Amino acid sequence: MIDDVSPLAFNQRLLEFIDASPTPWHAVDNLVQALEGAGFQSIQATDTPAPGSAVYVRAAGAVVAAITPANAIAGWRLVGAHTDSPNLRFKPNALYLQDGYLMASVETYGGVLMNPWFDRELGLAGRAVVVDASGARVTRLFDSERAVAMVPSLAIHLDREANKERTVNAEQHLNLVLGQGDDVPTLTELLMPWGLEHGDRVLAADVCAYPVQPSDIIGLAGEWLLAPRLDNLLSCFAGLQALLTASETAGEVGMLLVCNDHEEIGSQSTVGADGPLLAKCLDHWGGDWERVVEDSMMVSADNAHGLHPNYIDKHSRNQQVVLNAGPVLKVNANQRYASEPETLACMVALGEALDIPLQQFANRADLGCGSTIGPITASKLGVRTLDIGAPTFAMHSTRETAGHRDPQWLAQLLCGFYRLHDLGQTDSV
Repeated sequence: MIDDVSPLAFNQRLLEFIDASPTPWHAVDNLVQALEGAGFQSIQATDTPAPGSAVYVRAAGAVVAAITPANAIAGWRLVGAHTDSPNLRFKPNALYLQDGYLMASVETYGGVLMNPWFDRELGLAGRAVVVDASGARVTRLFDSERAVAMVPSLAIHLDREANKERTVNAEQHLNLVLGQGDDVPTLTELLMPWGLEHGDRVLAADVCAYPVQPSDIIGLAGEWLLAPRLDNLLSCFAGLQALLTASETAGEVGMLLVCNDHEEIGSQSTVGADGPLLAKCLDHWGGDWERVVEDSMMVSADNAHGLHPNYIDKHSRNQQVVLNAGPVLKVNANQRYASEPETLACMVALGEALDIPLQQFANRADLGCGSTIGPITASKLGVRTLDIGAPTFAMHSTRETAGHRDPQWLAQLLCGFYRLHDLGQTDSV
């Protein structure tokens, strides 16, 4: 599933997953389909599955999947990622007319790099809670699957200083242009062709804009992947492939993948890393967590900043990780990343055993360091944690770039981690 395919074949599947996952809820839908295809059963977080069961729980934009421990005193191998990416989302009562143009007012979700949203072919996708024809309240996913909106740039003739100092005001300049006309449709009328059913009436919805241009493999020799939402669907896909592959030779330890939502806005939600979902699962899915936590470890997988050849000064000396040179172990003295010597040593030894190159990274000391789910999960669960990720360009842009070798290496490394029976030994891989 990982080792028996070429990097090209692995990446084609990765990019298909990304293109089919314009929102966190679509990503979870696709993850669940793959899990069910591999025999995983849907349960509740508070259920108690039999030892060695392949189970998952779905919660809005998050999913937790596991092979439960065969031994009640065995530890867990945990891998975490996140399903959300920065984007533009409809406000309530978003649709309005402006001088004959149908517009949608939006707000930014997460740390959006705003300039790349201009002059893109944008689709609309998300989830809607509807009352259906029978009167029942149900949730539907929807996707326009084509460009239906844009954010046009202001011509340089109207702003001669645009290339020097143009700034983007999120309230004024990012509103979507959807069409021309004299009427404002209801949200039900707007979304009906894209996934609603006859008789549905929308009560509430999350409507996200996304770039519809397909992902691509680029470079003179096909060195790079260019795609939206690489941060962090790349890690979700790598974690899924690792779990499905490792499950074929499951041992006594528990193996778990958690893909949280809301990482880009701080993780404080019912399905974020700072919420109760993962702890609730671990409390019920096998073993006494307080007893086995010392024999457990978490790997938080989230993308890293690759060395940008046009902005060398934004990178610290001896921290210049590059694309296609291996996954990146992320370190921060102030615990914005949760890596510590014990977890770093474990992963370095594992990389050596599997012949997978690894890089190490720390941010410039004079620049703020982004964080991820690693430190949050570590503080909530008390579990030793490592932060790792594939190096990328243009994080939080509408299209990001990763190396063509790193995703498969990351998946292989995570698979080896799942198979570690003893965190202090690598001969158990």
